[in-house]
Amino acid sequence: MFNKCQSVFRRFVHDESGATALEYVLLVAILAVGLIVGINGIAIRVTNVWDGIGNEMNSS
Repeated sequence: MFNKCQSVFRRFVHDESGATALEYVLLVAILAVGLIVGINGIAIRVTNVWDGIGNEMNSS
């Protein structure tokens, strides 16, 4: 039983067929995080611009 488990574990460790898929998933995840952070930064700046415009119009 132990030898069979050891054999399955060795095959799992040396099997690289899923490595490419995992690398693509990690790449997509990193890009998604970067896009979310970038879009959030842009949204904050746009909100500040519109708030400034609104404040100027209200004070006039």
